[in-house]
Amino acid sequence: MAERKSQKLDVVKKLAEQKESKAASLLQEQQEKLASENEFLSQLSEYYDSYLSDIDQQLQVSPDELLRYRGFSQQLAKSVKQIEQKISHTEQAVQFAREEWAQLRHKRSAIDDLIESAIQEERAEDDRIEQKYLDELVGQRFYTNHQAKKH
Repeated sequence: MAERKSQKLDVVKKLAEQKESKAASLLQEQQEKLASENEFLSQLSEYYDSYLSDIDQQLQVSPDELLRYRGFSQQLAKSVKQIEQKISHTEQAVQFAREEWAQLRHKRSAIDDLIESAIQEERAEDDRIEQKYLDELVGQRFYTNHQAKKH
């Protein structure tokens, strides 16, 4: 018996599922990366705020120490900005991965619908073939019974 359309579409469905799964994994990786970057930013910002607070509380600081504090605080501020930019890029990557995953999920869903439609068509065709066979069988019996009554 020839391979049915629904069986052929199962191969397409499996490929779509694999692509969707890879996209979901990538999305999860990007979301985890974003969470990690946000956590790091939170910790760095907390340290930066604490550092500035410590500087403000020191009453007597030499000019050299003040320059070192100022240089370090500027470096911390620069690091915070860099992390914020990195987070912005990662947020874009998350959004792109989410859209890609949603698109692939939609395609897989459409393939599922197509397979279901093909299965319904195949069942209807099977029913038509079975009905035709039964009609022919009844016709043959009728003909045989009719011929037997003639003799």
